[in-house]
Amino acid sequence: MGTPQQQQWPFKTSRNMAPRFLQRLERQTEAYKLAFGGEPKFDPPPYPASTPRSSISDASSQRSPPPQYSQLNHRPSYHYEPLALPPNSLVLVTGANGWQGMHVADQLLEHGYRVRGTVRDADKAIWTSKYFKEKYGAGRFTTAIIPDVVRRGSLNVAVRGCSGVVHCVSVMSFSPDPTEVITPTIAGALNALEAAAQEAHVKRFVYCSSTVAAVSSGTGTKTEVTSDSWNMSAFLTAWQPPPYDDNRAWAVYASSKLQTEQASLTNLNPVLPGTLWGKQLAPGHQGYRTSVALLKSIFDGDAASAALSPAQYFSDVQDSALLHVAALILPDVADRRIFAVNAPWNIPSILTLLRAMYPQRILEGDVSDHGVDMTVYREQGFAEELLRRMGRRGWTELGVSVGWCCEGFL
Repeated sequence: MGTPQQQQWPFKTSRNMAPRFLQRLERQTEAYKLAFGGEPKFDPPPYPASTPRSSISDASSQRSPPPQYSQLNHRPSYHYEPLALPPNSLVLVTGANGWQGMHVADQLLEHGYRVRGTVRDADKAIWTSKYFKEKYGAGRFTTAIIPDVVRRGSLNVAVRGCSGVVHCVSVMSFSPDPTEVITPTIAGALNALEAAAQEAHVKRFVYCSSTVAAVSSGTGTKTEVTSDSWNMSAFLTAWQPPPYDDNRAWAVYASSKLQTEQASLTNLNPVLPGTLWGKQLAPGHQGYRTSVALLKSIFDGDAASAALSPAQYFSDVQDSALLHVAALILPDVADRRIFAVNAPWNIPSILTLLRAMYPQRILEGDVSDHGVDMTVYREQGFAEELLRRMGRRGWTELGVSVGWCCEGFL
């Protein structure tokens, strides 16, 4: 995510992305431009977490700047229980200039934590620091410039003094070559784990995974997903021998999430067979626990999932970000997966919402009803319970989330 000058709409693409993904993004972009009369005026910054989220009309109402942590109307229930990380602790967020990473940083700052965010270059450090300084004051957010998180030891300095780590970095090139996506994604996560294990203050580690690590969801098949589910079909497809056809790109990305999550859980480095990282991790490292958050939002890196499948689950990016915070600070949430999945949606439902919210706009054409994602996430209720414990009334409705995204055009 970024400021109007730094972020293109809606996504930066790669020549290696699957053709269907590129084509759908281009059609989506053109449809928005046609409906709203041109390019967006701004890319919406992190939305105020404390804004009421009860109806579609809330999306188009005028909102004042978000209140600071001490002014929140709905006091989170976790105030009345001991926390794994007390407020004002320093948390390292990797990829803090990305869509998901920046929202995670924003939620941490709003809930009273300090954040050190990793970015790849000085330009990204300048605009992220400026944004959070204006919103939360000086000294709450700092940056660490890490050009390459794959290089072993690259995060050792950045993690110093931190009490928790949220790892959001992932290779998003959508290359169909597994060695260009899966291998560096795993290496980056294990670098973050090793750095965390060497820092005596670190108590929690949260890895931002994806639902595609657990399931290839969609219409037509009813699949039940639990914490024991793994998307082995993506794994088998990703590692088929070359040639690497572009249609394999999505399976490669899904397998990168699956394999990185498993590597994080087992502390075993699959890139260097026989090298056990567990010797430097729990239980030898005092107070160290891992909490792998399986998190997805409609407009983070997993937007490709929504674009490739005509029917999919959604969750608002701030709900997803707040679940990262819950996994980091709530004492009873360690060592488990969290599924940030709100409700199914499809393209006709988005068109219906947009026509109701903006009747003066022209949204011509319809698409065939592709049905609804029939996947059943057995632990979905646990994520909603965590949102309530963190001060929310529950999931953000689809109409509210879509309305906020459209504000950038108005």
